[in-house]
Amino acid sequence: MNFTIEKTVTDESGASITLVDHFIATLNGGVAEISSCDDKGANIVLVCVQPWNPKGDGTRAEWATVEEVVDWFKTSR
Repeated sequence: MNFTIEKTVTDESGASITLVDHFIATLNGGVAEISSCDDKGANIVLVCVQPWNPKGDGTRAEWATVEEVVDWFKTSR
């Protein structure tokens, strides 16, 4: 599943600019894998491997869907 994360930063002249990072999320044998890529889905680089879904209460669970992986990655970044 391809997804993006946008963030607004201030450049050296004080202007606000929006940066867009592109990613691909997969579930491979129940293990979440997140890769960065360019805007066309090429130049893929693995950036995260997470074998379980870390719950907010300190427990772990199996990943249910790739959408769950994307939500976790976006909030943990």
